[in-house]
Amino acid sequence: MKKSVVVVGIGEIGSVFARGFMRCGYPVIPVTRNIKIDDVAAEVPEPELVVIAVAENDLHAMLSTIPENWKDRLVLIQNELLPS
Repeated sequence: MKKSVVVVGIGEIGSVFARGFMRCGYPVIPVTRNIKIDDVAAEVPEPELVVIAVAENDLHAMLSTIPENWKDRLVLIQNELLPS
């Protein structure tokens, strides 16, 4: 069985990626605002990828919560463009 893919942010963009990974046979673990990322990391310590698909305003706060053992597996999805 393939390793899981964690998708943080299951909005419009994150859900598209989640469905794509599921179609390719990967188990997908969704992380929403109501789920503690440390709890997920304890259950899935070595995912294939960790897709970060949160709003640009939430990105820095989210990145500060990423467990150390996931940092080499991050995929960042730019899903908003804020004016400069």
